[in-house]
Amino acid sequence: MNETRMHVEELLRALKLKAVLAVYEETTERAAKNNLQYEEYLVSLFEEELKRRQEASIRAKVGKAKFPFIKTMDEFDFSFQPSLKERKVISLASLTFIEKKENVIFLGPPGVGKTHLSVGIGIKACMARYRVLFTSAQKLIEELVIAQRAGSLMEKLLFYSRLNLLIIATGLPLLWEQSTWARALRLLLMLSLLNHAARVVRHMLAQNRLGPILAAIVIVTTLGGAIIGYFDPAFARPLDGIWWAWVTVTTVGYGDMVPQTPAARVFAVLLMLLGVSMIALLSASLVAFFQEDEEREARHVRRMIWMKLQHMEDDAEQRARHHEDLLARLAAIELALLRAVEDRAALERKFERLLARDTEIRDAAPKGDAPHAGPDG
Repeated sequence: MNETRMHVEELLRALKLKAVLAVYEETTERAAKNNLQYEEYLVSLFEEELKRRQEASIRAKVGKAKFPFIKTMDEFDFSFQPSLKERKVISLASLTFIEKKENVIFLGPPGVGKTHLSVGIGIKACMARYRVLFTSAQKLIEELVIAQRAGSLMEKLLFYSRLNLLIIATGLPLLWEQSTWARALRLLLMLSLLNHAARVVRHMLAQNRLGPILAAIVIVTTLGGAIIGYFDPAFARPLDGIWWAWVTVTTVGYGDMVPQTPAARVFAVLLMLLGVSMIALLSASLVAFFQEDEEREARHVRRMIWMKLQHMEDDAEQRARHHEDLLARLAAIELALLRAVEDRAALERKFERLLARDTEIRDAAPKGDAPHAGPDG
C-alpha cells in the first residue's frame, strides 16, 4: 500500500499536479467513507487542481501588473466620497469597457481614492484573466524615451499594445518637475494654449478689419515712443521712450516718467487718446464677436426651422399625392363595379329573352300529334 502511495505521489509530482498531491489522501478517505463513484472522486480532485492553477495564474498576473498596493473594489468606502456615483463606478467592475476598447479617466484632487479604484478594477481584470499593467506617466514616458534612444521603440509599443488594460497614474506635479520630459510636456501645453488663443484672437480681429487698425496702433506707438525717447531729455535712451509710450497707451496715463518738452506732452495726449480708442475698438470687437456668435446661432435655429417646415411641406405633398392616388383607385374600382352591374343586367335581360323564346316555342308545338311509326310498324 505504501509503495502504491509513493508511486502515486511520484506520478503526481511528475505531472505537476500539486493541488491533487496535497488533497488526494483526504479526498480518497472521504470518497471511501461516502461511497463516491470513480467519476465523482476524479471530479473533486480535478476541481482542486483547477482552482489552484487559477489562483496561481491570478497571483502571477497581479504580480506582473505591478500594483503599488493590493486593494479591491469591495474595500472602497463610498461614504467617504458621497459625490461619487457608486452605481456607475461599480458598473466598471463588469469590465465591459475593456471589451469595447474604451478609456476610463478618474479626475479629482489627491486623496479621494482614484488610485484605489484603479487598482481595484485592475485586480478585477486580473481575476478575469486579462493582461494588466499599472505604471505612472513619468515612468511610461521615460521608458519610451529610453526605447527610442536604444532603437527599440517599436518593440516597446508592441508590448504595450498586447496589454488588455494599461493603468496610467499621473497628476499635476508632473507639470513642475525639472526632468526633460516634464519640460517638454510644459512646452507642448503652452504651445497648445497659445495656438488656441491665437485662433481666438485671429477670429476676433477679423471683425470690422480690426487687425490692420491694431497693427497701425503698434507701429505708431513704437515709432512715436522711439522718436520722443531720442529727442526728449527726460528719457535716457529711445527704448525708455518706447516703454513709456506703451505704458501710456495701455494705462491711459503718463506712467512712471513725464515728458518735459511741449511736443512730447502733446504726443502724450495723442497717445492717451490712442489708448482710449484702442480700448473702444477692442470693446467693439468683443461685442461684435459675441453678437456674431448669437447671430450664427440664430441663423442655425432659423435654418433648422426652415428645414423642418420644408420637411413638413414635403410630407404634406406626399400625403396629398397619396390621397389623390387612393381617390383615383377608388374611382376606378367604382367604375369597374358599375360596368359589372351593367353587364350583369344585360346578361339577365338576354337570359329572360331566351326563356321567353323557349316558352313560345313550346306553346306553339301541336299537342295531338301521335308518334310517327316506322316502316315495319
